[in-house]
Amino acid sequence: MSSVKRTYLSSSEKRKAKKKRIEKRKREGRQEDISTVHISGMSALSSSDAYVTGQSDKLEENMEPTADCHSERGNDVEINSSLHTQTLPLSNDNENTGSCFLDNHDIGEFGQPLQELCAEHETPSSSADTNHAITLPSNDPATWTHLSNTIRESIVLSGPPANPSCFPCDSHGRSFPSNIFDKTLQNGEKACVDWLVWSHLASKLFCFPCCLFHGADDKQESSKLALPDAGIQDNWRKLYEQVKSHERNMLHVSRYLKWKCLEAALKKKTGIDAAMQRQIDEETAKWKEILKCILDVILFLAERNLPFRGSSNKIGDADNGLFLGILELLSKHNKVLEMHLNNVKQHQISESRMQTHYLSWRSQNEFIEACSTQVLDALLAESKNAIYYSVIVDATPDVSHTEQITFVLRYVHRNEENVWDVKERFLMLEDCEKKKGKDIAALLCSVLEKNEIDLQNCRGQGYDNGSNMSGIYKGVQALIFQKNPQAIYLPCSAHSLNLCGVHAAESSIDVKCFFGNIQKLYNFFSGSASRWKVLQDKTSISLHRLSETRWSARIDAVKPLVKRPREILSALETLKEDFDLPGDLYNEVVALHKWFFSFEFVVLATFWFKVLQAIHNVSCLLQGTQLTLDEEIRLFALLTSDLHRIRESWSAILDEARTVASNLGFEEQFKQKRKLYLVKTPEMLTFMLMKKTGFRLMFFMLP
Repeated sequence: MSSVKRTYLSSSEKRKAKKKRIEKRKREGRQEDISTVHISGMSALSSSDAYVTGQSDKLEENMEPTADCHSERGNDVEINSSLHTQTLPLSNDNENTGSCFLDNHDIGEFGQPLQELCAEHETPSSSADTNHAITLPSNDPATWTHLSNTIRESIVLSGPPANPSCFPCDSHGRSFPSNIFDKTLQNGEKACVDWLVWSHLASKLFCFPCCLFHGADDKQESSKLALPDAGIQDNWRKLYEQVKSHERNMLHVSRYLKWKCLEAALKKKTGIDAAMQRQIDEETAKWKEILKCILDVILFLAERNLPFRGSSNKIGDADNGLFLGILELLSKHNKVLEMHLNNVKQHQISESRMQTHYLSWRSQNEFIEACSTQVLDALLAESKNAIYYSVIVDATPDVSHTEQITFVLRYVHRNEENVWDVKERFLMLEDCEKKKGKDIAALLCSVLEKNEIDLQNCRGQGYDNGSNMSGIYKGVQALIFQKNPQAIYLPCSAHSLNLCGVHAAESSIDVKCFFGNIQKLYNFFSGSASRWKVLQDKTSISLHRLSETRWSARIDAVKPLVKRPREILSALETLKEDFDLPGDLYNEVVALHKWFFSFEFVVLATFWFKVLQAIHNVSCLLQGTQLTLDEEIRLFALLTSDLHRIRESWSAILDEARTVASNLGFEEQFKQKRKLYLVKTPEMLTFMLMKKTGFRLMFFMLP
C-alpha cells in the first residue's frame, strides 16, 4: 500500500487561499442579491409598460411578504421616473394629523425604510451615469459566472441572443459557414440549431444550454462550446465536425432537455411552483395598476402646482386633501384601486399597521424627486448636445421673504422635424441671502459645476440692470467675463424698457399725479365689498392696481378708465350721494370726482393709453423665446418711431380729447389758474403762457 504524502501550506499560501474563498463568496452573494430583485415574475413586466418600468432612478418598495421564501421579494415593482413637470412642489408637512398608519412612511419587507431597501438592492457601478440602476442579467454566455437559480430562470425567459447576419473571418482568412445554424433531419426536414449562439461581446461560439447549466464541479468537459470562459473563436477549420461531435454528447443532450423543460415550465406555468408564480404575476399586475394611478395623480397635481395634503390623511374624510381625494374619485372607475383604498381604510379604522400602501407624503415626495431628476437629466442631455448656451439669472423674494435665484439655460436645439429651435429651460431654484455680485457669481459657478455644465461653453449672460448684476467691475457679468471672455453680457431688454418708462414718468409732476389718482381710485373701490359691488353694477368691469415692476402692465389700469369713463363717474356719484361715508372717504370721493371730470384727465388718459399700448405690445414680443438680436433691434426702432409719431401729434390728440369730453359732458378746456407761469427758457422769457401752452411744454414736449 503506497503512502500518501501530506502537503503543508505556508502562511502566505493560506492567506491567498482564504482570500480566494472570500472573493468567491462575495461574487456568489452579489449574484444572489440581483436574483432576489429580478425573479421569474419579472416576465410580466413588458416594454409596453414603460410608463411604470424603467432602468434609472428607481423607487422600490416591497409588497406584503408571502409565506414562501421564494416569493419574499417577488413583488418588487420598478418605477420609472422618466416623466415631466417644471417646478414640482414637495410636501414636507410631517405633522401627525391622523392615525399612525399614514404618518409612518412606507416600510419594506423586513421593516426597512424605502430608501434603505432600494440601496440594499443596488449593484455597484463604475460609472456615475448609471444612477445605481439595477440591470437584468445578460443572455450572452461570455458574461456568465456562478449563475444562481433565479438568474438562470430570468435568462431562460429572455431566451438566447439573436445571431448576427454576417460573421468575421478567422485569422487564416476562412469564411464563417453561416449554414451551420441549420441542419437536415433524417426524414429530410430542416431544423434550426437553436442551441448554438454567437457571443457579440467575445466574438465566440457557445452552446447555450451547456453554458447555462455548467457547474464549477464539471471537470470532464471536453468541448469548448460548453465552457463560458472558452468557446470557439478565430478558427473555423473543421467547425462542422466540432458542432456535430458536441451535439452527440450525452451531457449536452441532457442539458438541452433540461433547458427546454425549464423554459416550458416557466412560460406555461406548469412547474411545481405554478400556483406561486401565478400569484406573483397577479400581485405584480395589481401593484402596477395602483402605482400608475398614484403616479398620474402626483403628476397632475405637481404640474399645476396644487397642494397635496389636507388637514386629515384618512380615506373617506372630506378634509384629506387633493391627493387622496382624486384617488377616491378614480377608485369609482378602477376596481383594483378601489380594493386597495378599502384595504387601507380598514387598517385605519382598526388602527393596525399596513405593510405597504404608497400613500404617505414621503412616498409622494420620492415620486416627485424621481420625476424631477429625470426631467433635469433630459434637460442637461439636451443642453450638452447643443454645446453652447447662454445663462439667464434673476432673483426675487417669495412670500416667506426668502431671496430665491432662478437659473435658466438658453440654447439652440434641433427638434424631431430637423428644425432649429431656441429653447429656454428652467434649470433650478436656489436660496441666496447674499446679494453681492461675487456671491451670486460664485453661486452661478457652483450650480453649473454641480450639473456638469462647462462654463467655457457659455456664450451669453442675461441679467437685469441692477448694479450687483450688471456692474462693470464687481458685477456678476464682469466676474463671469473674467473667467470666460466669450460670455457676452446683454441686459434684459424687457427690464430696460420698463426702466425707461419709469424714469420718463417720474420726470413729470402731472404724470405722477395721473397714475397716483388711478391707484387711489382702485384703493377706494377695492377697500369695501359694497363699493366694489356698486362699481360692478355700474361698469361690469374690474379696476386694476398699478404694477410696480412691469411698466407695460399699467395698460390694464388705464384701459378701464378709457373704455368706461361715464360708468365710473356714475359709480362715484352714487357713492357720494347715496352712501353715508366717513369724512376722509367723502373728501376722497369728491376729489376723485372733480379730477375725473376735468379736461386734464381726458387728455392724459388719451395720451397714455396710446403710449402704454405701444410699449406693452413691444414688451410682450421681447419676452418671446425665439427672439433674436436683430429682431430686438428692429422692435426698438419701431417703438421709437411710434413714440416720436405720438409726440408730434399734439393737435390730433387734443382734438380727440375735446371730442371725447364733449360726448361725455366733461370740461372741454384747461382750467385757467390764477397765477401765470413764466417758462424759464431764454427764447420765451417775454411770453405769458396760458394753461394750454404750459401743459404742452411741461408735460407733452418734456424731453
